[in-house]
Amino acid sequence: MNTQKYQRESLESTSRAAVNPSTGQEPGMSPGKVRWPLDLGLPDATTFPRSEFLELTEHTLAEAEPSLFYGGPGRAGIARGHAGLRAALAERIGAAPSSASGIDGIMLTSGAAHAIELVWRALLRDGDVFVVEAPTWGASIRIGRALGAEPLAIPMDRDGMRVDVLERRLGELKAAGRRCKLVYVIADYNTPTGWSLSLSRRRQLLRLAVEYDFLVIEDRVYAELRYDGPQLPPMSTLEGGDRLITVGSFSKTLAPGLRCGWLSASPDLVDVVAAPREDLGSSQLTARILEHFVRSGRYDEHLSRVTRMYRSKRDTVVASLREHCGDTVRFDVPHGGMFVWIELAGHVKGDLVMHHSAQEGVLCRPGDSFFGDGGNYQQWFRMAFTMVSEPELVRGVRVLGEAIQRST
Repeated sequence: MNTQKYQRESLESTSRAAVNPSTGQEPGMSPGKVRWPLDLGLPDATTFPRSEFLELTEHTLAEAEPSLFYGGPGRAGIARGHAGLRAALAERIGAAPSSASGIDGIMLTSGAAHAIELVWRALLRDGDVFVVEAPTWGASIRIGRALGAEPLAIPMDRDGMRVDVLERRLGELKAAGRRCKLVYVIADYNTPTGWSLSLSRRRQLLRLAVEYDFLVIEDRVYAELRYDGPQLPPMSTLEGGDRLITVGSFSKTLAPGLRCGWLSASPDLVDVVAAPREDLGSSQLTARILEHFVRSGRYDEHLSRVTRMYRSKRDTVVASLREHCGDTVRFDVPHGGMFVWIELAGHVKGDLVMHHSAQEGVLCRPGDSFFGDGGNYQQWFRMAFTMVSEPELVRGVRVLGEAIQRST
């Protein structure tokens, strides 16, 4: 796979096309019924544990302590969220559940995107520099730019962000009298590539955080969707973890509509992020239900079920791509996450592939969605495999293969 073309210091556009919620299509796409929404990184809706949540909701509403107020007396309870779920999360991520610092080092948010927005608002100012991977999730760039901050994109390879390139750029910033405020990484199963930051690079990144005085934001929304390959340690367990803010969410593992995420850091750092917060916190009722779901062991059972299902879907997509697309595509088999990052052969016209496949009801996320610097990335696209059933994945990939054949 030729990765050099997109291992550039390129940035996702602030004007990334919005998806039409009624059709699932982006502006400019040919109209047509969407049968295979392979552009959406969403869980399989059939996996949501409806009966268990109904039971836990009834149990929670029957509790003596009300679940529908804010987070209890005082600003900390509102800003940080329900203490019970924070304690349960502290146990999962390795913090001491019996200590105040374990609970106070976690803040609940309305999803991971909300957590990232809160961190950006608290830490970035007009003219500041922050670092992202290239390619990456575009909202992180858009939020920073809206605050007047300047994104600096560092290329990736199969071991994640090129930390050697980062070190060089940090030196250049320092020589110019500037510094990076924070580095954002999707360390496990990056979107769109599916690649993970290697252990040696995790350690090197945290070392640079100390040397150049910046914070690392580790986005772990896909980390629990692991199918095979090496199990890399969270960066919070490594030396230099005090320079880290970890972001997590139930959106990819359970359901995005729950709108429950969190961030974890030292209590002092959480205080900094919580200080400007004025949204009166996240849902107490949802948090209490999720606390019971996690503590009962049902969440781990759910994760076991969905990772088996998604591993099978991944294998189905890989086999179908090889059968129906052959040597017109190149890709790595992801060890986790929700996506396959696909490169089209040089004789295939990528813009026509997206056009022809959309006409037939197959949507994938075009490569330009992840590189919005004006460069030409039409030879790459991201395919999501978790939301669609296996029989429909086979049919959708077959239709995609036919669209590729029409686009040479």
